[in-house]
Amino acid sequence: MKRIVIIAGIVVVVLLGAVAAVPFLIDPNDFRPMLESKLSDALGRQVKMGNLGLSILRGAVTAADLSVADDPAYSPRPFVQAKSLKVVVELWPLITSRQLIVTGLEIDQPQIVLIEGANGEWNFSKLGGNTAANKKQAEAPSEPPGKPLDLSVKLVKITGGRFMLSRAGGHFQPLVLEQVKAELRDFSNTSEFPFSFSTKVLGGGDIKLEGKAGPINQDDVATTAAGASLKVTALDLADGHPAVEGGAPAVSLSFTAR
Repeated sequence: MKRIVIIAGIVVVVLLGAVAAVPFLIDPNDFRPMLESKLSDALGRQVKMGNLGLSILRGAVTAADLSVADDPAYSPRPFVQAKSLKVVVELWPLITSRQLIVTGLEIDQPQIVLIEGANGEWNFSKLGGNTAANKKQAEAPSEPPGKPLDLSVKLVKITGGRFMLSRAGGHFQPLVLEQVKAELRDFSNTSEFPFSFSTKVLGGGDIKLEGKAGPINQDDVATTAAGASLKVTALDLADGHPAVEGGAPAVSLSFTAR
């Protein structure tokens, strides 16, 4: 029995040593071109990331910063800029075969600019539509033409976000949403998925949204079907003035958008 315990202890020490050595054997920046390429194909926009780090205990690859290009018809500035991006991965394939399998995305403090065009379309309407990855799959002889690429992630999370909503070519004061928190669970662009969203409106008010959305409309992301419950508290959108002193009562409602 004592010999078995000693052998087991040696095995544990060896395994721990192997895990501890992984960050020195694998440079996560080797995966950066592949990550940027896959995300660019998935979004149909150029994606750039900063220096990558690897956390074995958390099973994550982290990027120092993230930038996603906007639709050039709307703006030359980035659509998304974020302080950091954490890509949660499956450790065993990464350690044994240097294969990167993504299971989650966490974006910290993103600055996202949402612009509505004169025709009613948004700068994110074509996000992910007609991407290179979709085109390749549609052209493959084994796949029916036009079949969308199924992009699945267990968790997509945004924390500390700042969203700015505006209209192209207008003189409207942008609506600014602060402290945005959002989660998409069991996300797939080809099926329904649950989501939650909460934010504070600059000038006063809170918005909370929970429901389900999907599948993603490949032709216009903004028209994707969704059903949710909405809770609005002390909201005042008039010229960005603060909410009514003392706070307006909370308003709750449910809706379905098609």
